[in-house]
This record gives sequence, C-alpha cells and structure tokens, in this order.
Amino acid sequence: MNLPCLPFPRIFLKPCQIYVSLKPAIITTVLGSCVSIVMFHQASKVAAISHSLLPHGPCLDRCVEGCQDGFKFVDCSIKAMYRFFGDEGINIKEIRVKVFGGGDVTISEEEVEQLGEHSVGKQNVEAAFEVLESFQIYPIIKDIRGTTGRKIIFFTHNGDVYLKRIKKELLL
Repeated sequence: MNLPCLPFPRIFLKPCQIYVSLKPAIITTVLGSCVSIVMFHQASKVAAISHSLLPHGPCLDRCVEGCQDGFKFVDCSIKAMYRFFGDEGINIKEIRVKVFGGGDVTISEEEVEQLGEHSVGKQNVEAAFEVLESFQIYPIIKDIRGTTGRKIIFFTHNGDVYLKRIKKELLL
C-alpha cells in the first residue's frame, strides 16, 4: 500500500473514541468486530471518524450528554458526530459517509453462521445502518462483516480512506 507522504499530524484512534477535525490529519485505526463511521464534508473539509465497540448505548436518546461511555456505542457515536456537523452549520445531506468493520474475527465462518443475529459484528453493523437511515444518510462506501480485521487510514483533508485487510492469524 503506497500512501501519500503528507506533513499532517498522525493520530491512532482507539476503541471508544471519535475524532472530529477542522484541520488536516491522518487517522489510523484497527477494527475487528468494532465499527468505524467516517464522515466528510467536501466544501468545508470538516471530517469525523468513530471507533465503536458495541451496538447500542444504555442511554437511548440522551446518548453522549447523559452517558459517560457514549463513544463506546455505535448509535451514540453517530449521533454525536451528527450533532458536531450540525453545530458547524453543515447540512447532513451533504456529508459523505463510509462504514467499515463489523467482522467476526475471533470465530470461524461456521460459528458466525451459528450465531446468526447474535454476532457482535453483525449487531454493530446493523446499529450503524439503523441510525444512519434514521437521519436519511446512506453510505457511499462500505466494507463490512466477514471474518478478517481491517486497518483503515483516514485522510481528513480529502475524505480518502485506505483499507488493508488483516489476516486472522495476526489478530489472535
């Protein structure tokens, strides 16, 4: 993977974090069953990315304001990012959204089929699409599910995302 060499700050996004950017940066994160939502507004160059562990927070509509672990949850993270763009005066319909992750990396493909609806990766992806759809936002790119992990590198100045699949043996 040949990545551009740019003089921007490099940040590693850990689980349970979101990063919002008004200035250029290069954000890297590694996903298994977790989900990352990437949002980018072309005209203003405002960007955001999340790394969430679980599908739904216990706080329902209060999410981030009333829940100390808000960014741990897919639904709360998306709602916080949505509010951020709104606070910046950006029309949410103009945001390009990409969704990554939700892989079931610690179990076999047969076990994924047996788990069905109970797979954490599947629940995370479903929660992401449910919340995005409630805002009438539809991802332009998605790389989700499966049994491999992902390393993503997000360039906040142009919205580009580079993705590398991680073999299961490297994750365990």
